[in-house]
Amino acid sequence: MNMMIPLQDALEERSLALFIGADLPSGVTGIPSRAELANDLSQRHGIDRSLSLAEVTQRIGRAGNRFEFTNYLRTRMDLTKKSPAPFHTEIVACVNHHKIKEIVTTAIDGLLELACQQAGLDINRLVTQSDADFIRPDCPTVVKLCGDVEQPGTLVITEQDYSSLLNQHNRRALVDEIKHIFKHNMILFIGFNTAAAEFRFLIDHMRESPPARLVYVIWPDLNPIDIRMWKDQGVVILESPPPFLHLPSLHPSK
Repeated sequence: MNMMIPLQDALEERSLALFIGADLPSGVTGIPSRAELANDLSQRHGIDRSLSLAEVTQRIGRAGNRFEFTNYLRTRMDLTKKSPAPFHTEIVACVNHHKIKEIVTTAIDGLLELACQQAGLDINRLVTQSDADFIRPDCPTVVKLCGDVEQPGTLVITEQDYSSLLNQHNRRALVDEIKHIFKHNMILFIGFNTAAAEFRFLIDHMRESPPARLVYVIWPDLNPIDIRMWKDQGVVILESPPPFLHLPSLHPSK
């Protein structure tokens, strides 16, 4: 069976939603991945370099001062001299051409939104609870689950941030929107490492149990054992993007 056919059908029915992650290398996106940020931060603070960004920032912020890592993130994500990468422009071109209405991202930078702006694509941008009051039904909606680096109070970075996210009243609109997207759309994940906390959080807490539809994830070179494990959970791993998405190589070294 061709695994791409259900995706194509959902695209034609306008019931496909895109989830854009922050786990692709900087050579693809122009912005450091979460793994690259974690490695750099752990080196700076003498922390175990095998830890995830959520674990590293949890340890740094344990004293209750988040400025230590939020200031670092703002510096690394500064877009003053950056432009959207081909990765972002192709995502936006796909959204624009196929009239995709829902995009969820765990990226905390603004390159995807900048690519929308450069393409002349008006979007709803859902970062805070109050943003939900200004949703325009005629525009695609970009939901920033992990917040925006230019609004440090919105960031969902540490382990504690994730564990408390579902109970935060000021994030309820975002959580409800993502659950609604899972319920009514077929989902294609792009740029999510299946081992990352953000992906597991979305799969474990945001979709119905049992899931109504399969979830598709583009993540090359995953080992066969993990592919079978995810298949048992209704998650289909794709080695390459579907034909309607003309993405550059997700492994720039190859």
